[in-house]
Amino acid sequence: MARFEEFSEHESSSKTHFKHNQLRRAGIIIMFLTAMAYLFFLYVTLVSWWQPTLSNRFIDALRTNNYYILLPPVLIPTVAMFTIMNWLGMQFFKRN
Repeated sequence: MARFEEFSEHESSSKTHFKHNQLRRAGIIIMFLTAMAYLFFLYVTLVSWWQPTLSNRFIDALRTNNYYILLPPVLIPTVAMFTIMNWLGMQFFKRN
């Protein structure tokens, strides 16, 4: 089994340790931005329907668009298929 020493925390090289910290920081930032985008669009598609219109033109335009209400039902089979294909690919990778 191959080890990726380049990204290992136990490596004594300070350059490699810096690269590991940089990758971890970038991963945390990407996860944070993804969570913020998810919460924003969840608010726009589900919560804003029951609130009065705001003075923000962007949110009001998304609020009155009927296509965003179709997003959650379409995401369920998409996420399910992505998960199954990801699992299948990992099984093929582990067994070859």
